[in-house]
Amino acid sequence: MKIIASSLTAVLICISATAAFAQSLPYIRLNETDKKATVGKLSDQVSVSYDYIHNLGNFGDTYEPGTGVMFNYGFHIPESYLVVLRTGFYSHKLRDGADTGFASFKVIPLHVGGRYYLGRNVFMPYFSFMNGINFFMNSESVNGKEDESLIRYAFQLGFGFDVRFSRNFGINLNINYNNSFYDAGDIYAGQESAMTTGFEYAGGLTYFF
Repeated sequence: MKIIASSLTAVLICISATAAFAQSLPYIRLNETDKKATVGKLSDQVSVSYDYIHNLGNFGDTYEPGTGVMFNYGFHIPESYLVVLRTGFYSHKLRDGADTGFASFKVIPLHVGGRYYLGRNVFMPYFSFMNGINFFMNSESVNGKEDESLIRYAFQLGFGFDVRFSRNFGINLNINYNNSFYDAGDIYAGQESAMTTGFEYAGGLTYFF
């Protein structure tokens, strides 16, 4: 899995470098009207992305990498900020040989945060921060246990970029570090705390309006 994560990171870096070079070209064939509408401006946006989550630490030793779909709505605040709301769904499968009593681990995030854009042309890199709550659901019990559900705080730090192909359409790619406090543990009972940490690699389509 380390090879997969490294490969995805390398691909994202290569795409970022290519997109940056493309910015020096004639605005990726945008017509004159679209150029005037996009250059130097942020706009509201909605996007959908496919996400791959590479788990770290004990969580990564227990669960396979997760996959899912995320939906984002962003509204801009002049000059370089975007407030973002996001939700979606992703799931993890239990690794062979691991035993938590459940075969499936599902997450529904409900997050709010923002982006700070470093550029506002066709190629628009940004830093981001998100936080909110994760709804965890353990299901598909292997020993008769009832399904479990938890609500926990989560945060995310990341870097990404938008590339606008026209006035209204573009793509988004990003890498994020995820952390959610899954179990606080009990120091008096000798139970260690548990966190769901990992790197999230996401890519999708964006509609600007």
